[in-house]
Amino acid sequence: MLPNAPQSFRISISMACLALFFPACQESISINLPDEETKVVVEGYIEQNRPPYLFLTQTTEYFGPTDRTAFEDSFLHEATITVSDGLQTTQLEEYCMNDLSSLERSLFAQATNIPVVELRQANYCVYSIPREDLLNGTYIQGKVGRSYTLRIEYRDEVFSAVTTIPEPVPLDSLWFEVRDSELRDGVLRAKIIDPATPGNHYRWQADVIGKGSGFVAPPISALSDETFNGKAFEMTHVHGADPFTTQDTRFYGSGEKVAVKFSSIPADVYRFVRNFENETANNGNPFAAPSFPVSNIDGEGVLGIWAGYGATYDTILCR
Repeated sequence: MLPNAPQSFRISISMACLALFFPACQESISINLPDEETKVVVEGYIEQNRPPYLFLTQTTEYFGPTDRTAFEDSFLHEATITVSDGLQTTQLEEYCMNDLSSLERSLFAQATNIPVVELRQANYCVYSIPREDLLNGTYIQGKVGRSYTLRIEYRDEVFSAVTTIPEPVPLDSLWFEVRDSELRDGVLRAKIIDPATPGNHYRWQADVIGKGSGFVAPPISALSDETFNGKAFEMTHVHGADPFTTQDTRFYGSGEKVAVKFSSIPADVYRFVRNFENETANNGNPFAAPSFPVSNIDGEGVLGIWAGYGATYDTILCR
């Protein structure tokens, strides 16, 4: 969920003013920002061999509450959402996790690759394939090279987007590199052989099996082949922050088993992810340049992403 700008706030700046001589010098600056309308936020995904799923929420006040209740209240309900590949059109159904049986929640997790442990953390509401199709195991699944059109009708507004699932590029090799021999921790390194065609974009996510709550991204997870098109390229990744566990270290421990998800993504998805990561890195920095969210959703009063992932998976034992 992407918060809109604050309506107003007050910054108290303790200026240096030759601080050694004038330690009490202080100037108060008030900044009033224009009101921002609440926007609809779309976060949707489709991966090869998996069904589409989508979170539909709304922006919240910058200084508003951030507790579990506020999180659950941000979900938007009763939208009409369809996904089409040009041959088949499916109307998505809304699932709220508190309303699902254990079997349905397990089947949903298997189909979408969202870990059950994450779905148990809060009353997520997700739009995905119809419940009958979920139980029967017969539903629309992503296919490499195919485009998927998303259409959302919510109240009196219509939003739309198109994404494509790119050809997956698997990791050529994956290894653990020790950072500190005494702490016995380190980073993951990998090599890819980038195709000769320009304009390839990738995203890295990883899950510490048995300790994490699913695939999480490191601070910088997306990359473009702009500087290494058609060549071998090596990358280094630390552990991403897992919001649902105490796994807050940036380094992998010796003996941990890690599953890696490495995906080919469209250019607009790459721009969205990089913009999001830059905003996250600049959070709280008063000297950061202002920016606006990158979105591939068409419509008024909406922002977000409809993303196709050409994913590959690998597993490594850190040692």
